[in-house]
Amino acid sequence: MKMKSLLISEIFGPTIQGEGALIGRPTVFVRTGGCDFRCNWCIAPDTPLLMSDFSEKVAAKIRVGDGIVGMKRRSGVPEAIGPYVRGEVLATQRRMAPCLDVVFCDGRSVRVSESHRFTKYRTGRFVCADELQIGDQVRALNLCQTFREDRAYKAGYLSGAADGDGSFHSKNQGRVRHFVIATKDDCILQRFRRYACDLGFRLQEGRHLSGGQFAPARHINCLRLTVTPEAHRFESFLHNFKKTPDFWRGYLAGIYDTDGSTDGQVVRICQFKPRIKEKIQECLSALGLSWIQEEKGFRIRGGRGVFRQIIREIRPTVERKSAPFLFSRGGTYEFVRVAQVVPAGLCEVVSIQTDIGTYVANGLLSKNCDSLYAVLPEHKNSWRRMEAREVLDEVEQKSGGAPILVTVSGGNPALAPLGELLDLGHARGHTFALETQGTKAPDWLARLDYLVVSPKPPSSGMEFSPEKLARVLEVASGENGPHISLKVVVFDEADYAFARRVHELHPQIPFFLSIGNDAPLEGVDVDFSAYAARVEWLLARCARDGWFSPTILPQFHVLLWGNKRGV
Repeated sequence: MKMKSLLISEIFGPTIQGEGALIGRPTVFVRTGGCDFRCNWCIAPDTPLLMSDFSEKVAAKIRVGDGIVGMKRRSGVPEAIGPYVRGEVLATQRRMAPCLDVVFCDGRSVRVSESHRFTKYRTGRFVCADELQIGDQVRALNLCQTFREDRAYKAGYLSGAADGDGSFHSKNQGRVRHFVIATKDDCILQRFRRYACDLGFRLQEGRHLSGGQFAPARHINCLRLTVTPEAHRFESFLHNFKKTPDFWRGYLAGIYDTDGSTDGQVVRICQFKPRIKEKIQECLSALGLSWIQEEKGFRIRGGRGVFRQIIREIRPTVERKSAPFLFSRGGTYEFVRVAQVVPAGLCEVVSIQTDIGTYVANGLLSKNCDSLYAVLPEHKNSWRRMEAREVLDEVEQKSGGAPILVTVSGGNPALAPLGELLDLGHARGHTFALETQGTKAPDWLARLDYLVVSPKPPSSGMEFSPEKLARVLEVASGENGPHISLKVVVFDEADYAFARRVHELHPQIPFFLSIGNDAPLEGVDVDFSAYAARVEWLLARCARDGWFSPTILPQFHVLLWGNKRGV
C-alpha cells in the first residue's frame, strides 16, 4: 500500500534542541509545511506597514490591536474601491512559504509569498503575486522619503513652529529677551516641548493672553523661555542650525501645523512676515515642491496623491490638517508598474488579518488574510512532497546512519499524517519529539516519545482554545504515551498572564517558560544584552508572584547562533 506523502519544508541537523524539556539534546529537525493559521497572503517580516498615525512599523513588530491604514472594501464584492480608512489588526502569524521578490519601476521592491495579493489600479481587483506581469499596474501610494525623527528634523520642526506661532521679543530697552509659543493645539506644544528637551532646552508651561483687532481676548496654553541667556541660546540655535533636507521636512511640518490650512483638496500656508515668507520659499524649493505665491501666503500645488506623499514625509502633528488627504477618495495616478518578479525561495513571512480587509505594505495596497482557517493552497517550488521512508533516509544521511532523536516541527506538524513516519522510525531505532500548538489531536500523538505542547500566547495573535488543548493532552496520555510537557514563549506581560492561566489548567504537567526572540530575522543581529535583560525580567516576574514551579529557560539556539537558520 502506498504511503501517505508529507509536505516537508526542510530537514536539517544534527543540531541540538534549543528550548523546553529537551534542551541540549542532539537531534535532526524535520519541519513540516502548514499551520492552523493558514494565511496565504503574506509579506516578509522587515516590510514596513503604514500605521493609523502615519508612522511605519515593520511586519515583524505588528501586534494585535495596532491601528493600520488600508482601503475600504465594499461588502460582498472581491475588490477594494473607495477611500483609505483606519483599521485594526486582528491577528498575525509567522510561517515559512515560497516567496517572490516583486520589483517596481519606481525602484521599490517587496518580498511576498507567491499567493500574496496586490490591488489592481482602477478596477480594485486583487491579483496574486505569481500572476503579475511586467507592466501591470497595482495601486500604491507615491514613493516617499524615509521619515527620520532625527536631530535635524526636530530642530526644523522647532524652527517652523516658532516662525508660525512663536516669537522672540525684547523688554526693558533690549536688556531682557524672552521666547513664547502659544497655540490652542496642545499637541503642537507637547511635540515642541519634547523636541526642545531632546535638544537641550527646558521650556516652562504657562498661559498666554491671545486676541486681536477682530478676535476677543482669551487665555491659551503656551511654552516660554524667560531667562535671557537661554532665549538667546535658543534663538541662535534655530538660526544657525545646518539646513539639511531633514531639517526642511521638520520645518514644513512645524509651519504647516501652526500656519497651514486645508479643505481636503488645497494646501495653504498663511504668512505675512517677509523674512518668514522667504524662509518658506527656501523650504519648498529645497524639498522640490511646486507652489503659487498668494497675497496671504502660499498654495502648494499637487493633487491628493502628492499631498499624501508630503504628509507621510513630514509627519505634522495636527490631525485635522493631515487626515483629510489620506482618508478621502481619489488620488490621480496613484499606482506603480511591475518591473520584475524574481523567485526568492523558501522564506519566513508574516500573515496579517485586519478588520478592513486590506493594509498598506511599503506603500502597496495589499489584501490581508480574511480568515484564520482559510484553505491552505498547494505550495509550489521549495516545499517537497516526501514519503516517510524518504524522510528517514535523509535523516539517517545527516546522522551518519546512527539512531537519533527526530524533532518534528513546523507551523503545526499535528496537521500532517505522521503515523507511518513514527512506526517506520521506531523500527529503525529512532525516537521522536513533536512540538505543537495544541489545536489538533490526531491519534498518532500517543505513539510519540516526547510531546511538547506550546499554546500560542496573545502576542502571536492566535485565539486560545482550552478545550482543544485538553483534547490534545487526553489523546496523548496513556500508559505507553509520550513524555508530555507544556511550554509558553513569553514576550510581554499579557503572555506571562496567559502562561499562568495555562499552567493552572494543567498543573500536573511539567511546565516550561521561554523568552521569545523579538526579531527572529536572518541577517539581523540579536541584541544579546537586551535578550539577557528580558530573561532576568521573567525570572523576577515569577519570583514576585511566588510562582516557582515552571522551568525558566532562554532559547539556547538564539544564544548560540542568533538568527542563523538551519542550525
